[in-house]
Amino acid sequence: MFTLLLTVSCGDSGEPAEEETAVTTDPAADAEAAAAAAAEAEAQAAEVAAAEAAAEEAAAAAAAAEAAVAEAQAA
Repeated sequence: MFTLLLTVSCGDSGEPAEEETAVTTDPAADAEAAAAAAAEAEAQAAEVAAAEAAAEEAAAAAAAAEAAVAEAQAA
């Protein structure tokens, strides 16, 4: 297993900002990270689907309210 450590220094304020990122060639760690990313993407997709369903329900409720107002005005 190899580990590559990158150090990046940059900054406009005169003081360098340093960030270290470890990159490994460990296939098990890569697979674990990919699985975690996939699980996070699935969770976000579920949240989006729930939000879309809520928006559809709100639109249906608004349409029903508009119909009720129109019916009341016609009476």
